[in-house]
Amino acid sequence: MDGYLEDFLNEVLEIDLNKNIEQSNKLKQKYLGFVGEEFAYKYLKELFKRNEVNAKIKKENSNAHHDFEIYLNGKKYLVEVKYSTGEDNPRFGNIHINSDYKFLFLIWNKNNDLHLAFLSKEEMIKYLIPENKNIKEDSFASYVKRFFNEDFLKGLELNLNINKQLEELPNEEKMEIVKNAENKIKKKYLNNNDNSLWRKLNDFGSKSGDIVQDEIYNFWHYYHTEIINNKKGKYDILYNNQRIEIKFSTMTKKRNSFTFPHIKPENFDFILFIGIDRESKFLFEIKTKDEMIEYLKEHKISIQQDGFSISPYKSSGFFQKFGNHLYIEDLDNYIKEHSQ
Repeated sequence: MDGYLEDFLNEVLEIDLNKNIEQSNKLKQKYLGFVGEEFAYKYLKELFKRNEVNAKIKKENSNAHHDFEIYLNGKKYLVEVKYSTGEDNPRFGNIHINSDYKFLFLIWNKNNDLHLAFLSKEEMIKYLIPENKNIKEDSFASYVKRFFNEDFLKGLELNLNINKQLEELPNEEKMEIVKNAENKIKKKYLNNNDNSLWRKLNDFGSKSGDIVQDEIYNFWHYYHTEIINNKKGKYDILYNNQRIEIKFSTMTKKRNSFTFPHIKPENFDFILFIGIDRESKFLFEIKTKDEMIEYLKEHKISIQQDGFSISPYKSSGFFQKFGNHLYIEDLDNYIKEHSQ
């Protein structure tokens, strides 16, 4: 091992991802959410058109804390979409109750048998459980079937104040919308010949962050066996009594930026950022707690649903300390020099 983190990651991540190659051949959990959003948008547009409901639906971008907005009778309704393909029970995860949406559109595709529910956030909250009981954060899941025992259209009429009885689309037509949504997402994200490390990590979604975090620990532990892996706690690594948080992001396709969410300065002494660009080159940056707080103030970033979220551009100079190369001694020296 030559001491350069980028060389280590390039070698071990290819191995890690190839071990999970079967996941890459399926429609990833990350993209199932996109299928749900695409279905919800197309389905509601057709439902409102068929029933002569004068409503406008606007999709939101990936940085919003809801999936789309419905404009109806002079009011705006913020909606979050959740999609599940569970065979026996639906599972709806990553539900953030502090987000700004007011309604949830739940879609359960049970072996091509579609079940729909539309309910308020307040109705949903009492059926949620924490996704990680060891960490207090705004991330919940639900496995409840009873939502689908109710009349979906009545729930939609009631919550959106639609003063008429809606007529449902035929099930065959709804499944056709699902199939078209799946094909669109597959074509956009999965059916390509890009075998780059960026693409593989991007396809693994949030799981890629866990994989990179584990390998950062392995790298550090090779040189300092005394470090502690604290990934189930409020920070990720304990080194020389310093709490280290690790954040990883792939670069977005269109904006050439990275997204690092859930930043909580009160929980760490240092935060290590790792990004990978479209050319599969790594970028590194480290900040002390005080530097992170100053950065948030300087860029006027306000706290969101679960901590702070930043989206620096590659060209913004964010990765100025280390750039594309991070040597173990440089990392150690920075932490020692800035430890309080």
